[in-house]
Amino acid sequence: MINKKHYVILAAGLLSAGALSACGSGKATSASQSTASSLIPQSSGKEIGEEAAKKIALERAGVDEASVTFILTNLDMDDGRLEYDVEFYSDKTEYEISVDDYTGDITEFSGETYR
Repeated sequence: MINKKHYVILAAGLLSAGALSACGSGKATSASQSTASSLIPQSSGKEIGEEAAKKIALERAGVDEASVTFILTNLDMDDGRLEYDVEFYSDKTEYEISVDDYTGDITEFSGETYR
């Protein structure tokens, strides 16, 4: 089974292979190499993981896990980096928070109150 992270890396590899064969001689120019390598997420080998992303999102929202209903926790590629999109409800507020998979930084935050 291929998860999204592996799919992105696989797709980037296929794009890279296409760039190499498009050069005619089979050797990529430095421009092709830098373009292809920028498509592949740079991994420090220390991804934070889904549970840590949830905890970071809950901290940012200022709520505790017992008071929320999780809707979605999804690993996604955005602006060339892997991040978790975490969505949940607490009381009358829906939160949508994006957390960088490598740094744990919050890249997007919204909390919308509904009736």
